[in-house]
Amino acid sequence: MPPDVLGVRSPYHSESGSRGKGSASGDAYELYVTRHERVWHPPTDVCEDDKNVIVQVEIAGIEQDDFHVELVDRTLVIGGERRLPPGRQTYHNMEIHYGRFCSQVRIDWSIQESDIEASYENGFLYVRLPKPRQYHVPIVQKSSDSVV
Repeated sequence: MPPDVLGVRSPYHSESGSRGKGSASGDAYELYVTRHERVWHPPTDVCEDDKNVIVQVEIAGIEQDDFHVELVDRTLVIGGERRLPPGRQTYHNMEIHYGRFCSQVRIDWSIQESDIEASYENGFLYVRLPKPRQYHVPIVQKSSDSVV
């Protein structure tokens, strides 16, 4: 059973599989309660210059080892975790998100993973995706005498 799933057995279920006390039908049942983790989405901008599409994600206060950048089925996935500061603190106002985060950007052109560049500076992650190269196929006019 996965660690984020809590299994609960029927009080009428015995380990041997026989009918438990008070069970009308003899059928044992199991309940599973799934714990969902809240994932926040950092502000993400997508812009472009002459050569690249640039994805800019605001994720200040995160160490480089605490996030990842992946290309999954033409979707750029940026995720990780911002951890609470160590020590016990009492908050009077809390607007900064902590915990797991994820941002996804759909890529509508084919791209080589090795061409993706990422840098982290001043609390921003920049991911540069090269634009697709345009290639114009020359059209040659043939004379009507020539055979195709």
